Amino acid sequence: RRGVGDGEFNYPSHLALSKDVLLVNDNMNFRIQSFDLRGHHLGTFGKHGDGSGFFSQPKGVASDEQGHVYVAGATSDHIQVFSQEGDFLLAFGGEGEGPGHFVMPAGLAIEDNVIYVADSYNRRIQVFRFVGSD
Repeated sequence: RRGVGDGEFNYPSHLALSKDVLLVNDNMNFRIQSFDLRGHHLGTFGKHGDGSGFFSQPKGVASDEQGHVYVAGATSDHIQVFSQEGDFLLAFGGEGEGPGHFVMPAGLAIEDNVIYVADSYNRRIQVFRFVGSD
């Protein structure tokens, strides 16, 4: 139902499945909520703001094979990467038209360590590869 508590939403917009965890982009609550496959709330991370680790208008969520959570920032024009626990790890992108830059990224998908970003105002899909630490 609508609200600000655990398991409540304010305009949820995107979903991702990370192993046995469902990630929900709770857009207007500026957070990501996670649930088990039976719908039980597991955790929440994110706060409203415009700095690293904060959300101004999250527009997509995805998870890689290592469990990192990627969130597209539509108004910040970058992708933020978090640990499964919600700790900010890094961001990439920035406003622009060149490779690796975005204007209103609006969605994400990850398959076999390949990251697909819907770069809506540049009318393209950008493709990145997660190289990992090994």
